[in-house]
Parts: sequence; C-alpha cells; structure tokens
Amino acid sequence: MHRPEERIRITHAVADILERQDYILRLAKSMIKYGAPSHRLEDTIDNSAKALELNLQCVYMPNVMIVAFTDYETHTSETHLLKVSAGLDMYKCALVHQVQKMVTHASMPVEEAIMKLDAINAEDDANSRLLTVLAYAVAGFCTAPMFFKGSWTDAGVSFLIGGAVGLLVWLSEKLTSYSHICEVTMSLVVAFVAEALQSQNICKGAVKLAGIVIILPGYTITCAILELSSRHIISGSVRLFYAVIFSLLLGYGLTIGASLWTLFDHSHTSEQEHKFSAECPSAQLDPKWNILFVPLFAISLNIWLKAHPRQWLLATVLSSVGYAVSYCSSTYGGTKTEVSSALAAFAIGFLGNVYQRLTRQLSFQAVVCAVFFLVPGSMGLKGAMAWFTDDMSGGVNLALQMV
Repeated sequence: MHRPEERIRITHAVADILERQDYILRLAKSMIKYGAPSHRLEDTIDNSAKALELNLQCVYMPNVMIVAFTDYETHTSETHLLKVSAGLDMYKCALVHQVQKMVTHASMPVEEAIMKLDAINAEDDANSRLLTVLAYAVAGFCTAPMFFKGSWTDAGVSFLIGGAVGLLVWLSEKLTSYSHICEVTMSLVVAFVAEALQSQNICKGAVKLAGIVIILPGYTITCAILELSSRHIISGSVRLFYAVIFSLLLGYGLTIGASLWTLFDHSHTSEQEHKFSAECPSAQLDPKWNILFVPLFAISLNIWLKAHPRQWLLATVLSSVGYAVSYCSSTYGGTKTEVSSALAAFAIGFLGNVYQRLTRQLSFQAVVCAVFFLVPGSMGLKGAMAWFTDDMSGGVNLALQMV
C-alpha cells in the first residue's frame, strides 16, 4: 500500500495532468469558436500540448475537433469530441492567442489561463448589435460604386438594402428555425426590391451584389484554399464545397426574387427577368471617391468581424494598401485580375508578417479584413446566376475565377 505522502503526491500529479488537459480542451474550443486560422489549429494545439508535456493527437474537421490524450506508460488514452460552431470574433481571437502564447512560453500558469479563457467567453461583444446592422448598410453603400460601378442613387438604395439584410441576419441568430433558409430569403428580398426599383434608373446588378456583399463567402473560400494548400484535405474540401453551395443558394434566391416581381409587373419579359448585367445605365462615380469608400468599407468589415476599435487602424491601413496595389496594377499596369489580386495579396501578407514580427501582436484580423477587398466572392455569385440562366460556360468560368 502507498504511504499517505505518496498518495498525496500521486493525487496532485493526476490533478495537474487533468488541469492541463482541461486547458487544452478549452483552448481548442475557444480557437474554433472565435475564428482562428483553421489551417493552423492542429499545429497550435500540438505545440501547446508539447509545451505542457502532454502526449496528444488531434484532428480538425469543420465545426468538430477530435482530441486524444495518450499515456504511453499505462497504455491508455482518453478521446474527446469537441463539437463547436465556428464563428468570427477577431477581438476575442486575439485575446485567446495572447493567453496561448503566454502559457506556451511559461509566463502564465495553467490555472490562471483557464480563468482567463472563462473571462473571455463571458465577455460581451466588442460592438453592439445596432452598430453591426449599420455596418451591413455602410458596406452596401461603399461597394455599390467602388466595386460594381454604381451611382450615388445605387449607393443609397444599397445602404437601405444592406441594413435590411443585417436585420435579417440578426433575426436568423435569434430564431434557429429561420437560420436554415436565411440565405435564400435575404437574396430573394434584395432581388425583389432591386427589380421593383429598376424603373427609377438604378443599376439592379450593382444593387443586388452590394446588398449582400458582406455575406458573400469570400472568407470561407480563403480558408478552404489555405487548408487545401497546407494538406488539410478533408476540412478544405468540405469548406470549399460549402462555399460553392452557399453561392448557389444566393444565386437561387436572386433568381426567385426577380421572378416574383413579374407577378406584380407584367411588363417584365422572361429575357429581362433573367438578365444579370454589371453594366449600369447611370453615370459612374469618379474613382477618387474610393479614397473615402475604402476606409469606410474596412471599418464596416471590422465591425462585422467583431474587432475592437483598437484593431481598426491596422486593418484599414492594410486594406488601403492592398486595394491600392490591386487598383494601380490593373488600371495603370494593365495586368489581369488574377495577377493584380496576387500582387495585392503578397503586399498584405508581407506587411502583416512584418507587423507581427516587430510587435509580437496578432495581425490575422487585419489580414482577413484586407483579403475581403481581394477575394472576388461576387464572381462566384455571378457564376451562380449564370448557372440559373442559359450561360453554363460563363458560370463555370466565373466559378473557376472565384477559386
């Protein structure tokens, strides 16, 4: 039999191991919940476990992580299945990253780290719900003239439609039953309103895309490509397929919305109903207005990403640099869209890494915001629209350009 001192020592050792395992599980849940880079989740958890002298194996799939703790001395293992819905909260993601970094470098005890993670989970969002709805509206206002060659009238209509989309997104978060059809109904409402206002000399193509620009699957496509390039085949394939289906749902909603308007306006012919053109009848704005639109769109994206106001400046700077490189290389250099986007992405990634090396602060949020200016999610939407019309080749080509 063990002496009392020996039993106490063993009890403390087992409690310490369980506490470290609990920290790893909480860390994994928090990283998934707050939108940590999915292609680095497994490596981060592995490195954290090695720093705490735990034998661990983990596999990440979208919304699910399998974590197995192995004890080679007793030949036993304990497997945990973590089911967490992936979200986006760049402020809390940065806080979790700081906790993970401090524990890995042994500058924070595990017990305190667990308390920190609990406090982060209990903390309110960095921005209010009303401000988030306003961000949807501002995003529509900025993108109509900046990306889709709309006029001031188109920008004003997109502002109102974007705000309505933000309210519907809020409703989908409150009502679980509605969240399953949220994408279709949002794009349906956008298309219906755009078709109804077409007689007021608005560019319906610009209004449709600008109204739902903030829910386009640009971030999902980016994560999918990063996962595939880093050999995370399962999660990358699932995420990419979901992005394509999501684009199809948006395109389906736009098509149904345009068709519903024909019930009220019989002067709409079948050809007009399915026509989806980016050419606007109204006068386009001077590109110099983009000096105003770029930072406004960057701030609206930061609010949507739930970033803290302290994080806005870096994201706005990187977004402006990325957009300037893309615009100048395509307008003055005559390069194709793929080349200009690649140059801008390199500039964003380079500056983000330089900032992170110099300050030791996480730059992922700023890079994500800047990438939203470059990932042409609208091309995937146009491809979906082409699939619902007779332009099958145009749909396939635009979907490939999106990827």
